[in-house]
Amino acid sequence: MLEFDPVQHLYKWDGIAVPSVTQILKPISDYDGIPRYIMDIAAERGNRVHKATELYDAGDLDEDSIDSEVAGYLEGWKKFRDSYGYSIAACELRVFSIKKGYAGTLDRLLVKNDNYYLGDIKTTAIHVPSVGPQTAGYAAAVEEELGIKIKGRLSIRLLKDGKPEVVELKDRNDLGIFYNCLTIANWRKQYHGHY
Repeated sequence: MLEFDPVQHLYKWDGIAVPSVTQILKPISDYDGIPRYIMDIAAERGNRVHKATELYDAGDLDEDSIDSEVAGYLEGWKKFRDSYGYSIAACELRVFSIKKGYAGTLDRLLVKNDNYYLGDIKTTAIHVPSVGPQTAGYAAAVEEELGIKIKGRLSIRLLKDGKPEVVELKDRNDLGIFYNCLTIANWRKQYHGHY
């Protein structure tokens, strides 16, 4: 059984810690040149935007509770929902790959024309290259765990001006890159005691 500790951002399968998709991709997530305080501000804003979109999709959002900074990003999510024709199959879905031994929480499992897609919500100022391997890792775990085929992967970048920017992720190398990073994470755990 998969367990998740949100405070430590720790996944466990049957009581044993397993690496998260985020931990696995650390070697290719290059934020070294960005000061820590800026990263903390961006992460906090991203968390608030993710929660607002999650509540919106569930029909539980009190829009009067949304602050002005988050409002533009939420407007972008609404425009994506209205304009692109996807429905929500699952929101903030936790997945685990028994075959490969990793876990993660994907933003959205989407459906369009009876096909499944992964949607990853970003609030960054620039396109994040690691989103390709990230969504490929999620897709592999979803296909294994749920027995469904993922037809496509989307990076949905929400901008503060209310405009969504959607990029379809098609690089065939993405899953191989993810698995290479998983090999490195497992090597680090074996020889250094952490992922």
